[in-house]
Amino acid sequence: MSMAKPVTTKTAGCSETVDEGINGYLVDIKSVSALANAVNQFLTQTHEQQLTMGLAGRKMAVNEFDDKKIAIRIHENNR
Repeated sequence: MSMAKPVTTKTAGCSETVDEGINGYLVDIKSVSALANAVNQFLTQTHEQQLTMGLAGRKMAVNEFDDKKIAIRIHENNR
């Protein structure tokens, strides 16, 4: 996500970071057909749509997972 690339996953901890069709696709583990479908969905998008999807992931990474923001949240929660 931080590299502005769409994410395809459905593993623990990662599922919460993917907004289906917005910044990636949620694909069942060990499902070749689901992975092929997600890749096909991505490849049928225009270049601009693909870039938008990647940038949506980057925006989430910066807004939600920035180390400084996380440190501030941890500090505030431990007061």
